Amino acid sequence: MRDGAPLTPDFVTRAIVTREQFDMIKEKHGQYASWAVWAAAGDTATSNIGDIGVLDPARNPTLLAALNPKVVMLGLNISRPVLEPLSNFHDKKAQAKDFKIRHAFTGTRFYGAYMTDVLKFFVEVESSKVMSTVRKRPDILQDSAAILREEFRDLGVSQPELIAFGGYAASLAKKVLSPTDYSSLVRVTHYSHFVGQDNYRSEVLSQCS
Repeated sequence: MRDGAPLTPDFVTRAIVTREQFDMIKEKHGQYASWAVWAAAGDTATSNIGDIGVLDPARNPTLLAALNPKVVMLGLNISRPVLEPLSNFHDKKAQAKDFKIRHAFTGTRFYGAYMTDVLKFFVEVESSKVMSTVRKRPDILQDSAAILREEFRDLGVSQPELIAFGGYAASLAKKVLSPTDYSSLVRVTHYSHFVGQDNYRSEVLSQCS
């Protein structure tokens, strides 16, 4: 489901992320944010998904050039505490499905996007419980929305393209953001959906086209 301007396949211009900007975002937002950059998979689909060294400019000299802050991917909330900055969406635990995001976007113009959650510091596995709590405590959403807007400012990008994982993330994003805050909002299938990684890639890229 899409709102706003269309996502054009010929989008190639990327905003430049400086080392100073990268370090500032890591320090300020690293407990809930990350980038859509992963170490390559090895012998298994899940291998190397938790290798955060790839997000270290000192170890990965091509990192900054690969970043694409004009695209922002939105999750709903964290299911487990983030123990290392920028490790959200890079979960190596067996029950995590983050590897499907890597497979879906590797080799596409969306690779390198900024990644964050709509709700900050909200640890819960079941999304229905998350939404129930937010309905009772709207201040949680408002506080998180203020941080989300601050993230947009820190990225230095006007009206980024938004890709929301699942209906809940999409609906909350539309609730707290003005249409002038983004150029488009695309809802894609959540990566926890019971589908193989190849089918997930096909489905998500179709939704983004």
